[in-house]
Amino acid sequence: MTLEERQEIFAKDFLTIKDIELLLGVSYSTAGDIVRTIRRKSDRLGIQGMIHVQDYIDYFKLDITRYVPGKVAVVKADLPKEEKVEPSKELPKPVKKETVPLIRSSQYEKMRACT
Repeated sequence: MTLEERQEIFAKDFLTIKDIELLLGVSYSTAGDIVRTIRRKSDRLGIQGMIHVQDYIDYFKLDITRYVPGKVAVVKADLPKEEKVEPSKELPKPVKKETVPLIRSSQYEKMRACT
């Protein structure tokens, strides 16, 4: 597996069993076992057969800079004082709600009649 392929896999928010199979070079059933093991420790997604990338990184204690192209830098943008945006003082317009009749099935009506 090339570095570019790894970067493509880790660019996603989640990893599937197929991704684990490709990353680690194991069989599909072994990759499924690994996903279940990681999910037992941490499960951010709560979706069967998938794990969050951060859960994978935390479980294997990996250095993420290996998988991100280029240098990673976090920059906080500060606006000059004259360009700072003030919160709006206008009140939001009220939303007009329309009433929609409730559609009941015949089964509901039969059950309601029995009670």
